[in-house]
Formats: sequence, structure tokens, C-alpha cells
Amino acid sequence: MKRILLIFAATVLALGQAQWVRAEQHIHGLHCGHAASIWSSVDSPSQRYAPDRAVDIQHFDLDVTPDFKNRRVAGTATFTFQPILKPLGQLRLDAHDLEIHTVTGSAEITAWQNTDRALIVTFAKPIAPTTQAKLTVTYEAEPKKGLYFRTPEMGYDPGDTHIWTQGEPIEARHWFPCFDAPNEFFTSTMTCRVPDGMTALSNGRKVSDAVDEKTKLRVIKWSQEKPHVNYLITLVAGYFKRLEEKHGDLSMSFWTAPSDFANAANSFRYTKAAFPEFSSLNGDDHQAACVHLAAVNSDESKLKTSTAENLPGRPDISARVTLMNHRGAQILTLGILGWVCCIYFTAIPAWVMAKEDLWLMDEGKMDPKGRGLTTAGMILGIASTVLSTITIVVWAIKEIL
Repeated sequence: MKRILLIFAATVLALGQAQWVRAEQHIHGLHCGHAASIWSSVDSPSQRYAPDRAVDIQHFDLDVTPDFKNRRVAGTATFTFQPILKPLGQLRLDAHDLEIHTVTGSAEITAWQNTDRALIVTFAKPIAPTTQAKLTVTYEAEPKKGLYFRTPEMGYDPGDTHIWTQGEPIEARHWFPCFDAPNEFFTSTMTCRVPDGMTALSNGRKVSDAVDEKTKLRVIKWSQEKPHVNYLITLVAGYFKRLEEKHGDLSMSFWTAPSDFANAANSFRYTKAAFPEFSSLNGDDHQAACVHLAAVNSDESKLKTSTAENLPGRPDISARVTLMNHRGAQILTLGILGWVCCIYFTAIPAWVMAKEDLWLMDEGKMDPKGRGLTTAGMILGIASTVLSTITIVVWAIKEIL
């Protein structure tokens, strides 16, 4: 009996020691015994409500550098916050599978713990509710959610390389540390560092855009001065072509991958018309200085392929948009009839219709497969009209003389 009790005690001790070793792997500084209970109370799979707010986050600054080849991101996240109602001794941030490098702040930090699900920071002295504080976290991530890469290594056209984000409902935590719940509002700034030639879009207004002479990366900064929830933080960066429109004084920019640019006008054709409806719903005109919309590739079917040419069943972009049917055969028939017998009656319509249809094809609004027939019909229509006019003029001159 004593031997059984001894074996049981040794087993319990070994299990406890193993748990301690695993916890120690992610603890920096002094160990805080409350960390596990704090984590379990807010990350329970059964929880269907927003967690309590221990602080009011007033501003969030994020500076990120995407690594397109390795599909990783390195960043620095800075929080400006103030405790709510009572002194703050410990702060928890959502951080799923992030590699935390450093944690610094305006208040002295005695320990921080990365549980692979959360970052828990313990302060030397509780921060008073009337005190504004800052916390800065440097980290890296290889996000499985929240931020998505589209790169040549994944089978995409190198000229279409880009990233895009989707934070709703709680996926932002996979690519930066945050309070990832919709019951917190704050202003934000986003700085993105990308290879020169790329562009980056984010929330608010663009405040700077320049090339860093040291790193040769293009540094683009955006500022959102209206408070918003965490999942609305947006980043789209990569190689894009731009289509510009105007709605009154409002500048509108539509961005799309270069290979899809022929379809851009058709894809965004109703966007401009929607803004009067927004204005009527809001009761006043749209207050934004400009609007940026980007079309990104959310198709997951290419992820297991190595080259764009070897993609089985690769979706045709023209099949995903509604294009007007071309009238190439009809225009060609009118052109031939104008040349053979009907002269102006069919030649001029062939010319006019072809000119309009070629413009629609250039704008991405009509099926471009009929370009050859349309062009041929237009040439026949022009030739018939010109020759018929010359013949009539010569005949008239002879009659007069």
C-alpha cells in the first residue's frame, strides 16, 4: 500500500513539474500565479459575450513589415490606454500564435507571459485610473487567419502579389496583439513597409508615403481619427492598378490586381451610383475626402499549386463578372451588306455600333471576345461609307459639268 501511495505521489509531482516547465517556456521576468486563471476566464470556447474592459484604449499604432516570400509579418504595436475605475496591475491582450520579442511601457513591467493565445503583462505598481499609459510590443507572426498572402510561391502571378486582411469577427489577433472584441473603440494609425512599386491601403487618410533610404522599402502611413472597433482595422498591400472616378467633389479610387484590371470598370460600375443612396440614409452628403476600394483574390483553390499555368480548374475572372454580350457578328454582317449593296443604310450603323462596342470592351464592360469581328465590321463600314461618298461626289461633279 505504501508503495502504491509513493508511486501516486511521484506521478503527481512529475505532472506538476512538467506543467511548470511548459509554463516557464513563455514566462519572462517574475512568474505571476494569476495568469492561468485570467486566461481561462476570457478564452473559454463557450463564451458568447465580450470580455470585461479593464482599460480604455485611446489610440492604437501599428507598424508592420510583410515578408511576402515567407508569408510572415513583423510588427510593432503601441497602445495608449487608461485604466477604468480601478488601478490596473495586469493587462491581457489577445495574441494567437504570435512570437513576442519585447514588451516595454511607460509604467515599469515586472513580467510578461505569452501563452500562445494571449499576452499577459504584469506591472510593478498598479496604474491609477487617472493615469494615461503606453505599452509597446514587438512581435512576428505567420498568420493562419486574419491576414492572407497571395504570392508566386502559392501559384499566383508575380505581378499580382498582395496581402489583405479580414478581422471580423475576432481574427485580427492572429496577426497583431490587440483587445479583439467589439466593445472597445479607439483611433488608430497604420504604417506598412513594402517593396518600392507596391502600394498600401488602410483606414482613414494617408498622411505620408516615402521610400526609406536605409531599407529601400516604401513606408506608407494611414491615420484613422474616428474611433472604431478592432476588427475594422484594414490593410491591403501589394501590386495594384488604379481606376479613378468622381462623385461630386468626392474622389474615388478602385484598386485591383494588374491581371484583372480589364474587369475593374465592370466590377465597380455600381459603386458610384450607390453614394447618393448613402447620402440620403445619412441625411447629409458623404463627409469623406476620398474613397479607396480594393479587389483582392480570396480564392483558396490555388494554394496547393506551384505555378499559375498549372492550376487545374483555375476560375476565369470573366465568369465572375457580368459582361455585356458582344455584337461582333451583327456588326460584321452590317459592314458586309454596306460594302455589297446597302451602302449607307448598313455601313454607317456598322461604323457607329463598332465604335461604341470597342469603347465598352476597353472599359471592361463588354465581352472582349468579339473584338476581332467588331473591328472587321467597323473597317468595312468605314470603307463603304467613304467610297460611296467619293462615288456620289464624283458623279455630282460630272453632272454639273
